[in-house]
Amino acid sequence: MNTVRTGRRRHGRSVKKLRFSGLESYRCSARRNSYILEPALILFSLVLLFSSYLALVIQNRAALVAASDRSTADLLMIDRAKAFAGERSWSRHCQTIAPAQAFHETVAGKNVLFKDESTRIVITYEDRGQKFKMYLYYDDNGILSVEYD
Repeated sequence: MNTVRTGRRRHGRSVKKLRFSGLESYRCSARRNSYILEPALILFSLVLLFSSYLALVIQNRAALVAASDRSTADLLMIDRAKAFAGERSWSRHCQTIAPAQAFHETVAGKNVLFKDESTRIVITYEDRGQKFKMYLYYDDNGILSVEYD
């Protein structure tokens, strides 16, 4: 490495001119910059850590809101299927005209298909490009169980 002293002075220190394979740069001989660099790196890492934490919190809250919306929609669909099962069972007991075997209805902004299969009701709907199916098993007394597919 080839160094040449120049007549300029910076911050009370002499400045050395360094030559690296044709590239020239100036470097201050004081070590003051290294002391400033350490707190800056610590501060940068703290900012990075805080922003990562904040991103995770926002992502988790968004997932909770989506799950809450889906849960509310599922409960509304189960409630509607419960009424449908009651109508079907009432029509069987009273031997009246049975309601339709399957029908479409809009529940919580989703187009839902309710289909009766004598002992269970199949609920099919699509949410955010993903298809969901629920099976509600029922008898004359009410809903026995719910399964998700």
